[in-house]
Amino acid sequence: MIQAIAISDLHLGEDNSALQPRDNSNPHLPRLLQTWRALAAGRKIGALIILGDLMDLSLAYYSEAVPACKFFLQGIVAADLFDRIIYLPGNHDHHIWHYIIEQQFVFSKLNSRLVPDYPRTKSLWVEDRPDEDQDSAFVKSSFLNQLLPPGGSIRQVYVTYPNYLFQPNPSGPAVVLTHGHFFEREWTIISDLIGYVIGNITVDDLETFNAPLTEFLWYNLGQSERLSRVVEEIYQNAEQGRFEYLDNIIHLVMQAIDAMDGKIKDGYIRDHIEEAIEALIKKVLHAYLKRGAESTRASSMRNKPIGEISAKVRTYFENYLEAKIFNVGCRDYSIVFGHTHLPGREKIKINQKEVEVFNTGGWLLDENNQMPGAAYVTIQDNGQVGLNYFR
Repeated sequence: MIQAIAISDLHLGEDNSALQPRDNSNPHLPRLLQTWRALAAGRKIGALIILGDLMDLSLAYYSEAVPACKFFLQGIVAADLFDRIIYLPGNHDHHIWHYIIEQQFVFSKLNSRLVPDYPRTKSLWVEDRPDEDQDSAFVKSSFLNQLLPPGGSIRQVYVTYPNYLFQPNPSGPAVVLTHGHFFEREWTIISDLIGYVIGNITVDDLETFNAPLTEFLWYNLGQSERLSRVVEEIYQNAEQGRFEYLDNIIHLVMQAIDAMDGKIKDGYIRDHIEEAIEALIKKVLHAYLKRGAESTRASSMRNKPIGEISAKVRTYFENYLEAKIFNVGCRDYSIVFGHTHLPGREKIKINQKEVEVFNTGGWLLDENNQMPGAAYVTIQDNGQVGLNYFR
């Protein structure tokens, strides 16, 4: 019996999102819901798990993204297929996590005339295991709840970030779900740099140290009107093969870093920083080309099969998550993530143990307005995971 379905990278608000509504309708969503209804076989599925980039706030304005998200969520609730909706933001919708944290732990206290004592950035690790009431471990989102239909069977969206452990059976394997952007050096550049100074970096540090840069790149630049247009102009020059702007920016940034404390004498560290900064700038630029087209010079995991990025997945789990997984008694687990937009499944070795890895994505239309390979993941009550394509 299916306990959960996981899906990622819908990028609602973007014109090329396969589930973007037009004139308050979408041809794919009813077919998808009918497919899930057949899988459910007359039973309700425990949870729909949305693994990030639900909305695209780095490229689309709120006026485009919010109505599309509302259309999707109301369609899900109206179908009455799921008991819960669980949501993990990604990099394109990271600002929703930032907003939820401030709303719940800062502004709610201010509104009650209390002084907040909560940090601005925080990550959450939720262990959703059998016979345990974990609903209280999630963060609740009043913003997303407002997008749900009134009177529906689901009235609450449960939110966690950036990782979620789901174990449907106490004697079965666990499933660890994450969006996947922290696999990439571009999203850990600050924690990598600080790690050279303080040594040990924890999984919580990834959000604490890198959130300001993520907010700048994948929210502020996209919602800043004139600045957004300037970045778009720089990218258009890059598209035409004119990279002088890019090279000058990288040079100026490296000069500023050198000036912070004399010269960075460790060549490896300097090359590491320069490589990450170059990748970040290129990633910002390619985001503005026709709303998400790839740059030939951009360094990215986009459209890379699991086999090509297995070292990044392995590093993330060995450094940050395996100890947490083992601490709750789970020796067997599989991994589900998104971010790359290329669905697939593959076995990789993590600490010399074979782990099955799944990617769910592919929900962007190609230049022919077709879905080349959208997919979602099913999680059975015995913890087994399956990859399902939708065309």
